[in-house]
Parts: sequence; structure tokens; C-alpha cells
Amino acid sequence: MARLHIHINTEAKAFEPAVSYYSTLFNAAPDKLKADYAKWSLQDPAVNFVLEPVHGSCSEAGIHHLGIEVDNREAISAIQERLEKSGAETMNIGKTNCCYSLSEKFWSRAPSGQRWEIFRSFADTDEYGCLKQSEIQNYSE
Repeated sequence: MARLHIHINTEAKAFEPAVSYYSTLFNAAPDKLKADYAKWSLQDPAVNFVLEPVHGSCSEAGIHHLGIEVDNREAISAIQERLEKSGAETMNIGKTNCCYSLSEKFWSRAPSGQRWEIFRSFADTDEYGCLKQSEIQNYSE
């Protein structure tokens, strides 16, 4: 894999103070900031950190999921194949509009229950997208 960029998606009860906190922590403004979404694409540490407000009664403050951002489709396929050969649970999404980005992805669940998103983003959009809670919540149940 040419690049391993860890992704952390977290939710906050108080969104604006949390944006301020993480901007101070990372010493950087978000690379993408919407009324309901903030993303820092940091190189040191190499992390794609996303902050969202808590979305209704289906979620709570804290880490929502973890992920690995990769550069190309081949890296996604290689990771998915390894996991499936090991017997791990996976859910292929393919191309989608999610988190104000066009991306390609699949999900997997670690044995202890953590959800992992393996993805590549290839364009920005003005819409959050349809993969919000519906598909992720169905997968987490």
C-alpha cells in the first residue's frame, strides 16, 4: 500500500466549540468546514480527522468509526481481498457521495466490533450525501 492515512470520524454534542478545540489542538483550521462537518487532512500526524455533530438518538458523542484512506482502487481491492480471505465481515459500497465528497469504499468490522471504512475520495461535492446514517446504521446492527 503506497500510503496509509488513518481516518478518525468523531461526533460532538457541541459542534462549534469542538471545531475550535481541534483547530487549536492541530494548530490548523479545517480543510473542509460546513455547518455540520469539519475535516482536517493532516500530514503530521498523518490523519484524516472528521468531526460531526451528534445526529439524533442513533448516535452519541465520541468516535463513530475508524478508517484507512488510500490513493487508488487497487489498494481498496487488496485490503478487501485480504480481509475477506481471513473470514472478516465486509460490506462493499463502491462509488458513493458521502461526507461532501465523491468516494469509493467498503466497510469492515473488527472482531471486537469497531467499524472500519476503507476508502479513497476523488472529488468534493456540495451535498453531504446519502451514506449518512442509513447504510452505516444498518451495517452496525
